[in-house]
Amino acid sequence: MTDHTSNKSAEVLTAIQKISKNIDSVATMTEQATIGTSEIAKGVDHTTQASIQISEAALAQAKIADELSSMVSKFKV
Repeated sequence: MTDHTSNKSAEVLTAIQKISKNIDSVATMTEQATIGTSEIAKGVDHTTQASIQISEAALAQAKIADELSSMVSKFKV
């Protein structure tokens, strides 16, 4: 009976160790996914900022084009 109990205890201990390793593995993958998501968010933020700057530059160019067109129209005969 003692050998049987000892064997079962060893099996339970082995199973618990495997579960612990799997939990550690899941935790590591979750951490890596979180880091990846954070990097994606940073990239999206940079892209958004660049898009805003492009829009502002396009608006400034449109205003300059309007002013130039107005100036040129004054000199038309």
